[in-house]
Amino acid sequence: MDLGLPPGVRAYPPEAAARLLEVARRLSEVFERYGYRRVVLPTLERAELVRRGLGEVAGGLYHSIDNETGEVVAVAPDPTAQVARLAASRLRGTDGPLRVSYAGPVLRPGQMRSGRPKEVFQAGVECIGGRGLLFDAELVVLTLEGLQSVGLSRVTLDIGHAGYLEAFLSAAELPPEARRKVETALKRKDAQALEEALAALPRAAGSVRRARRLLPALCDLWGHETLATARRLARRAHVDETPVDEVEALLSILGELDLSATGGDAALTTDLGENRGYGYYTGITVHAYAEGVGAEVARGGRYDGLLARYGRPAPAVGVAFDLTDLLEAVPPSASQAAGVLLVQGRATPERTLAEAARLRQRGERVVVCAGRMRRDRMRAYAAAVGAQRVLVWRRGAFRRLSSERGAGGRAETET
Repeated sequence: MDLGLPPGVRAYPPEAAARLLEVARRLSEVFERYGYRRVVLPTLERAELVRRGLGEVAGGLYHSIDNETGEVVAVAPDPTAQVARLAASRLRGTDGPLRVSYAGPVLRPGQMRSGRPKEVFQAGVECIGGRGLLFDAELVVLTLEGLQSVGLSRVTLDIGHAGYLEAFLSAAELPPEARRKVETALKRKDAQALEEALAALPRAAGSVRRARRLLPALCDLWGHETLATARRLARRAHVDETPVDEVEALLSILGELDLSATGGDAALTTDLGENRGYGYYTGITVHAYAEGVGAEVARGGRYDGLLARYGRPAPAVGVAFDLTDLLEAVPPSASQAAGVLLVQGRATPERTLAEAARLRQRGERVVVCAGRMRRDRMRAYAAAVGAQRVLVWRRGAFRRLSSERGAGGRAETET
């Protein structure tokens, strides 16, 4: 019998689960400090609404038929689209921006995360109604503070703008298949593949040919000191320079802030050469990277057009943290309260449970063990359950097992 899991998913044993939930807890505390309130999202959505929000990407989702209604349902791969649908249908009438947070597993088609797990545990925030650079800047600060809260201070945060690439692609007037190849090549920073895709197209004239000719240069628009080049390329292609203006303005705001308290040693760079994600981003984008992780540990940005797909136009901005990826970079640490192993010995069940209740009221995490147990087995079991202290019933009281080994070890009264 094969007891393994399907490809791309995983189970978390107690130690890994404790780390995962501790990271989620710390991020949740950051979200709450910024005024984000928690929502719980469903596992299944109507496939029609998923397609409305995600467009072509929805073609690769996990679908099923509801046995009761016969309707096609899908496992939603993106909490942002779910929040947009929720805001449009259930959260109307809010004065001012609506801030919500979420956390839970997300299942994505394999082609959307090549080489990465299909199922990730994701936590994030969405600010519905937040318009302008104030909210973009706050999103960056929240992202940096969230990463620092889980122990990551040395991260790289790429600042981009979805509108920049979109302006070039619109000016290049690419057929759908050629556009997909171009976008894939830009994600990989593969200028040769990009040139090959463009060379296969019929010869164009005027502004279209100029925009196509400049596309390979976008592969180099990442890192430091690239905004001036990005502006020159936009002028040569006769496309809108507003995305460059907005990135410069955002970096100017961030430059006036003391980010050391929230971002540690984080490095801010720019990347205007691509638009990663589901294609609904319209403005500023952020992508966070940590050493030793082969994917972004956080990503987000502005998506002012998504809610309009659900009948409620509104500006919006948000960021998502992939906890599955974060765990690869988060340093090992105590992920739960110090534990106590309470060995019953010859104590009555009532006395044992009463002592456990007393310790738990003090904030202790208590694991009760029935009967009697040899000293070496007590220590081994305590380590297995994450207990730093062992209490044993001796001479009418629960006493702490001494650190001394062997038959001469003492049991001291617990205070």
